[in-house]
This record gives sequence, structure tokens and C-alpha cells, in this order.
Amino acid sequence: RCVGFTLLHAAVRFNNPQALAICLENGVVCTAARDKVGKSPFDWAILSSEPTMVAMMLEAASGEHKETAPMPNLQLALRNADAALESAERSGTKVHEAKETKAIIQRYIDEADRARREAEEAALAAAAEAQRLLEEEVARAAKAAADAAAAQAAKDAEERRLRLEAEAQARLEEEARLREEERLRREAE
Repeated sequence: RCVGFTLLHAAVRFNNPQALAICLENGVVCTAARDKVGKSPFDWAILSSEPTMVAMMLEAASGEHKETAPMPNLQLALRNADAALESAERSGTKVHEAKETKAIIQRYIDEADRARREAEEAALAAAAEAQRLLEEEVARAAKAAADAAAAQAAKDAEERRLRLEAEAQARLEEEARLREEERLRREAE
């Protein structure tokens, strides 16, 4: 956890976007660091209505410097931007910048919501595809089981037919043997 007044705090408090850019590009300072009043450089950029700096820190948070520039709580940032806008409107200073700051944060919220919806839709589509594939597999397995059962039934029926034919043949042969014995016995008498 980052704490203390950092170079990023100084860059924002003294309105120096170049210093902020250098710090963010090199990932040397944590954007989540809190100063003694509990504010991060991002908080100060919002409260100071500095849209360029807000955008730079949000870009860093959504880019390759996520470790030193974690994405802030955007809903809280939007509430802070609303408060900064109200203050700017009351004082009549930096109203345009406060509106722009709020718009930037709202854009990131909208993008995050869109990305979340797309991810949910993709997850639902993947789940539907998995369900379809599972149903196909179950149908294939059921068909294979039915085919196997039908093949076994056909095999059993053929074995039964052959057994009955063999039994019928054995009876015929036994009857023929008995008739022959009867004929031989009559001839011998």
C-alpha cells in the first residue's frame, strides 16, 4: 500500500502535466498513494478540475502500468467530480474543466459498463454453446446406446433363432431315428 505525499501529488497540486506524464510513463509512483488528508493524486486532479491529468491517470490505470496505477473507484470519482462541478459553478471558476473532468470519468464508467455487458454476453453465448454441445453429445450418446441396444437385441434374436432351428432340427432327427427304429423293429418281426 502506497502512502505519503508523492511526486504525483506534487505534479497534480502544482498543475504540472509534464511531470505527471514522466511519473506515469515510468511507473515509478503509485497513483493510489494517500497524502496526510487521505487523498490520492487522482482525487486531487478531480477536485482541482484538471481533466488532462484525470485522463492521464485513467489511461495509465487501463494501460500497462496497472501495478503502480490501479483503476480507481469510478463511481466515487464521479461523485467527487459532481461535487467539484457544483463548487466550480458556485464560484464561477473552472466550470468548463469541471464538466470535462466529469465527462471523462463518465466515459470510463460507460466503457467499463459496455465491456462488462460484452463480457456477460460472451459468457452467456459460451454457456449456450456449451449447452448445445452437451445436448448434442447426450443425443449422440443416447443414439449410440440405442444403436448398441438394437444391435444386441438383433444379435440375441439371431442367437435365439439359431437355437430354435437347432432344436427343431434335433427333434426332426430324433423323430426320423425313432421312425427308422420302428421300421427296423417291424421288419425284424
